[in-house]
Amino acid sequence: MAKLGLLFIVIFCIVQITLAARLRRDVVEEGVQTLKKTITDTFTKENVDTFFDKLSQLGDMFKEKAGELGDTIKSKVNEATN
Repeated sequence: MAKLGLLFIVIFCIVQITLAARLRRDVVEEGVQTLKKTITDTFTKENVDTFFDKLSQLGDMFKEKAGELGDTIKSKVNEATN
């Protein structure tokens, strides 16, 4: 997740530097190539698979905790009504 945020910051900085400094075309093309390489290195199949695995684990944990919270609320309501 942090890599994604850093990647957006890098993209934003490259765009700002390009627009503000009116860099030469070859410098811009080199920056684009570097950006493409960074994106390719960041979003490898393993990284994406790991991200989705962690996201799935987070969803399962959220489902479990929400179920526990629902059971707790249900038992408290039953205690209060009895």
